Amino acid sequence: MREDSRPSRVLLCLRWGIGDVVMATPSYRALRQRFPSAQIVVLGAKPATDFFDADDVADDVHAVQDFGVAHWGDRSAEASRRLTEWFDGRPSFDWIVDALHAAPAVQDVLREQSGNWLDGHQPTQHRLTREGIGLTEAVNRAAEVGWGFPVASPGKPRVSVRREDDVWADEQVQTTPGSMTAVAPVASMHLKRWPAERFAAVCDDLLHDGPVLLFVGPERDVADEVLSHMRSPERVRIVGPEHLLRQAALLRRCDRFLGNDTGLMHMAAAMGVATVGLFGPTSRRIVLPRHAPSIGLGDARDCPHFNDQQLDMPACWAAGHCLHSEPRSCIDRISVDDAQSSLRRVGGDVRLPVQVTGSGSQSVVGQHPPA
Repeated sequence: MREDSRPSRVLLCLRWGIGDVVMATPSYRALRQRFPSAQIVVLGAKPATDFFDADDVADDVHAVQDFGVAHWGDRSAEASRRLTEWFDGRPSFDWIVDALHAAPAVQDVLREQSGNWLDGHQPTQHRLTREGIGLTEAVNRAAEVGWGFPVASPGKPRVSVRREDDVWADEQVQTTPGSMTAVAPVASMHLKRWPAERFAAVCDDLLHDGPVLLFVGPERDVADEVLSHMRSPERVRIVGPEHLLRQAALLRRCDRFLGNDTGLMHMAAAMGVATVGLFGPTSRRIVLPRHAPSIGLGDARDCPHFNDQQLDMPACWAAGHCLHSEPRSCIDRISVDDAQSSLRRVGGDVRLPVQVTGSGSQSVVGQHPPA
């Protein structure tokens, strides 16, 4: 990048996943700080685009789903047509940032657009993770190399919330002795999901310390499976589909987090919550957040099929099933005792005054239980 280069219009393409966007927030903030007067348009996938509703990085935010992109690999003719019309109907961009991480349908259309392309330097990211640098730092240092200007270091990920999100979260909790724990049994694929019965056993144990919030998003069936194995399911509160910033505000009020390797894990760490991450086909040594008290259990690198060159993408990921006959997934090797002891270690003996409001057979934040 030329030192005197000052773009007036920038397109920032987001990574698809929630966790990927959280990890890259230091780079996004650096982009805004470097060019405070530029118009920055963000294009990414829901729900990760929710993060920019409370952040000054973006002047305009668009979700690819609004153009008919149904999933990451969707290259339908209709989505292409609508994206092309959107680009053709607005002034061109001086810079197109991180097109490498955009959905393929967006990349296809961007190839016809003018403007300077700035992408994070992938060889730098790969080299750093092989050297033992965590993925969060590697992503942002790769952006620094590829974009050509400094990114704040150490540059911790940060999720901003709106005042109304904090007010809403305060309405969900009240004061009482005990520590509140967030538990997230969801994941983007079954290989990344710790067994529901083990989550249930940990939840029953956590209830001795205080309230438990079960974060499940739209995946109510995952919550139902966990609850079906619990001794005291009526005491768990479900956090259902909600705006991501509301979830972030609620996570910030928790003392500990237990969950699979997901965007929620990265959100919790970004809010400063002591975190225990459960890893199957991904590597805790690479992916586990290092900017908050955290412990990772399980690791894809323990599997002979893991490929360091693919970072957190082992062969079983592409195959869609574990390449060993037993267990079902590497994540199954993590025991209930492992999770319980790690929660005690990472959270200490905290006894903060919080209580989840609500009563009845099942309290739900953001979603009413089916009739």
